[in-house]
Amino acid sequence: MSKSERRRQSKINKRNGRKKENQRKMSSKNKVMFGDGNQRPIPNNRRIQSRYMSSILSGETQPDKNDMGYAMVDLGEFPSEILGGEQTITLKQLKMMNEQRITTPNGNQIPYGRGIKDDWFDDKDLDEKVQVMMCQPTNSSYFHFTEKGGFTDEILNDAKKMEKYLCWVVRVSTTKGTVDCPLDVYSKVFTPSKGKLPVMNEMFNRLPKECFKTVTLGELTELMKEGKVASL
Repeated sequence: MSKSERRRQSKINKRNGRKKENQRKMSSKNKVMFGDGNQRPIPNNRRIQSRYMSSILSGETQPDKNDMGYAMVDLGEFPSEILGGEQTITLKQLKMMNEQRITTPNGNQIPYGRGIKDDWFDDKDLDEKVQVMMCQPTNSSYFHFTEKGGFTDEILNDAKKMEKYLCWVVRVSTTKGTVDCPLDVYSKVFTPSKGKLPVMNEMFNRLPKECFKTVTLGELTELMKEGKVASL
């Protein structure tokens, strides 16, 4: 191998080395931000997944239907004033939020959405402090609404009945993982008047209350045309 070839190969090796080091750093950051693989897996709900993908590919939904093609449930206005509060909580508080469950039509217990594997807490010091990175409003997850749990198409298409199962939650993202927490429990952990708000929540709290309401996809499209909302 000539000198020029060796120099060229040396540069390639150094570049590849930097790439691997950056990948290791990014992997390490992701583990800190998203809980080091301790997140509860999303249920393999093929019925909901199929309907959701069909809606995305078609780019449209029927009037009064959601992205899954089921009845649009009016969640009411989100109480944006509850967002914020402590920048740190304890693992005990995170565990309490993670343990919350919805009772399905046939009596099963299911999570509200994202969460941490329950047994992950078993050998942990529950007094350990956890940093809160963001608290974001969202709704309880359709992906947990399985036929095994009693969620027939008839129930999913009944907006009134679905008010028992679909509700506002707060997605609490921490250095130990992400949990979707119902509002009543969230309010017991976070006190808006105490401490400094996480950075992302300052943005949410500056929004007018009209931003936190349920609309159909058609209504959202019209609002975007009128320049009243922005697409994300």
